[in-house]
Amino acid sequence: MEAAHDTWPAPSGAKRNSGPLAQLGDLSKADPDKITVIDFYAYQQISFITPTQLWDALKPGDAYRFVDCQEATLMLAGAIRWDVKDDRDIHKEATFLRRKDNAKDYGYFQDSLFPTDPHKLPDVVIFNCQFGVNRSPMMAFWYMRYLLKTYPSTVPDRPNVRALKTRVYILEGGVSGLESSGTPRGLQSLLYDPSKKSGASGSGTSFASSPQPTNQSNMRRVTSGVSKPN
Repeated sequence: MEAAHDTWPAPSGAKRNSGPLAQLGDLSKADPDKITVIDFYAYQQISFITPTQLWDALKPGDAYRFVDCQEATLMLAGAIRWDVKDDRDIHKEATFLRRKDNAKDYGYFQDSLFPTDPHKLPDVVIFNCQFGVNRSPMMAFWYMRYLLKTYPSTVPDRPNVRALKTRVYILEGGVSGLESSGTPRGLQSLLYDPSKKSGASGSGTSFASSPQPTNQSNMRRVTSGVSKPN
């Protein structure tokens, strides 16, 4: 199968992340389909992305969601809280399905990640946890696998290609990486501030406002409300 998103950073989840790869044996036991082509393809379609790459890749008009796989004190403002910090079964599909099938219990709208209309899928979904090692890669894998099995390909005339509208990323270094020097200020402004109500979970797009620039003509705005320089 061909890569679905050639213009975006090359899929690297299967190569760089030791967490899910180490769990392949457990996945084969938990998944009645065993390790199938779609499992490996799902791995190939999730990518690690650095904060700088993410900031550069986001485009005006993109609908994107952050999914937090840690805990509230470490999350990004407005992120969807999946809270798998203390879940020992992060490698099992059932852990993902609980968060998909019980959206209200996790404080978000199901259509934000799992719309009935495939045209309403988000353009970008970024999974994050504290360090980006185990929790977010596993949830990203199950999410991508579900998309591949559920939604039609965007290139139906090419039977050997499974391409989806949604790009799925794992924030490299996790939320801790956003605190490092060199991280774009626009992303740092999304770090959760418990004193602000805007940090509440919901659609995944109600992010905290970034500092307003003095030169408004030199800015472009993406749908999350985060300002980006041209």
